[in-house]
Amino acid sequence: MRSHDARIVRRAAVPTLIAGVIAMLISLLAAGAHGAIGAALGMALVVVFFAAGQWAISWAADNMPDFLMPAALGTYLVQILLVAVAAGALRHVTFMEPRAFGFTALACTLVWMAGQIRGLVKSKMFYVEPESGTGSTASKPSADDPAKEPAR
Repeated sequence: MRSHDARIVRRAAVPTLIAGVIAMLISLLAAGAHGAIGAALGMALVVVFFAAGQWAISWAADNMPDFLMPAALGTYLVQILLVAVAAGALRHVTFMEPRAFGFTALACTLVWMAGQIRGLVKSKMFYVEPESGTGSTASKPSADDPAKEPAR
């Protein structure tokens, strides 16, 4: 994983973990130990799935840059589907409070996305490679193109 991708994960994971701990405390007070367990599982699920998704997007950026947008959209779709499947599978378990799990997973997902957006906005990452020369080649006519002659 590249260093700017790791920074983006940190900028998303830290607020998510803080929100998850707050949700665990609220769930502990509202529903007891089962609520805290549900909130902890919801937080862990979101952090693991979304960190793995960021790793997959980073891998796609390094190995298949032309397919980065489809890879990012596909990764996001898979993440949301897996979170929904996990929530459905854990709906009727007795060792945790499912509502605490669901609300914490939803809150942590929103916090992760906000942190990821903030991390992307704050990163000083080029999305267009700067030219190596001092002048711009866009204003210079090509020798092969007679229609683009300089104005006299």
